[in-house]
Amino acid sequence: MRITLELPDPLFARLKARAASEQISLKQLLQSYVEQGLMAPKQARPTMRTASQL
Repeated sequence: MRITLELPDPLFARLKARAASEQISLKQLLQSYVEQGLMAPKQARPTMRTASQL
């Protein structure tokens, strides 16, 4: 499946550099990161507090 992803230029540059240093394609690197993210244990998300809750 194809998707469109908008990333800040500095982040994209870091991803390209990492892929090059690992001698893999950007596609392979992103697939790996998505897989790792999905396999990681789910963590509780921080909740926002309003001033009245402080």
